[in-house]
Amino acid sequence: DDEESKEAIYMDMPFRHGRLHLSAPSIYAAALEALELEEGHSVLNVGSGTGYMASLISHIAGRRAIHVGIELHQELVDHARQKLDGLGHTHVQLHCGSCFALDPEASMRFERIYVGAGASQRSAEVLFRMLHVGGIIVGPFSGPDGSQRLLKAQRISESHFQVKRLTAQFCAIRRNSLRRPTSPLTGEGAALSAVHAAHLADGRPPAHRAARADVD
Repeated sequence: DDEESKEAIYMDMPFRHGRLHLSAPSIYAAALEALELEEGHSVLNVGSGTGYMASLISHIAGRRAIHVGIELHQELVDHARQKLDGLGHTHVQLHCGSCFALDPEASMRFERIYVGAGASQRSAEVLFRMLHVGGIIVGPFSGPDGSQRLLKAQRISESHFQVKRLTAQFCAIRRNSLRRPTSPLTGEGAALSAVHAAHLADGRPPAHRAARADVD
């Protein structure tokens, strides 16, 4: 009933309605704290979904920040666009596409990356390469045994990441579509373009540099 719905608004629990999905508020709070956002930081939001996290990030990073979201489902992109515009966050770039189709070699690098869905080792390889030295990435990543861990990683150098385990549970990044973003993801003249189709067709990840990770 209406009373139960009003009470549910204030519960620290996830919400799902069709494709619309929100994590528990405490998850967003933990992720925001771990990102250590500052005004002006460039941000990549993978699995941007409803736009809720994008809105929170925008309040901190500000309108002058390069802020790019990528989401697999056009329905969610349209929903997020409407909500963000209504809140005045018109500067946030939203693109429909798969994170597996991003090309780190052609992309700008970001100072902060937030991953809003469970990332496989393959997607982690792509996303970690898109992080600035000194930058921070936060998200749920699969371990060698397949278990999901919420991690905060800071890129110390080109080949060295310092990784800290947090806590939480997310849904997985979906691979049912390897569609490329509907338009180039750009920021200050640098572009995020798609991986060559050959890599996607045979399922091989793009070549990547070896990196060392220290886990706290």
